[in-house]
Amino acid sequence: MATVYEELKAAGVPLDHHESDLYAKKTPTSTSILSRPGTLKYDPFYYEITSQLDGERWYDIPFAYDPFWPAKPDADHDQRNDEAAAKWQAEADKQ
Repeated sequence: MATVYEELKAAGVPLDHHESDLYAKKTPTSTSILSRPGTLKYDPFYYEITSQLDGERWYDIPFAYDPFWPAKPDADHDQRNDEAAAKWQAEADKQ
């Protein structure tokens, strides 16, 4: 499953960013991608802004600029979280 950044980039939507916030130009393509619930890795929170640079409408998508974050996810961390959640659920089921 793709991230919103990956989907928008692959579709050729004009992108920009500030730190971890992703900016996507408002186009029919970007609107379609952002409005498809459940088809992305997560359903992004976003809002519309008017660019002070070009006066055009853009989407501001907080925390969605993937290159800002570490390149490799911490698979061990994810596994530890899954194991801890399973252990907690097993304990809860006993009660």
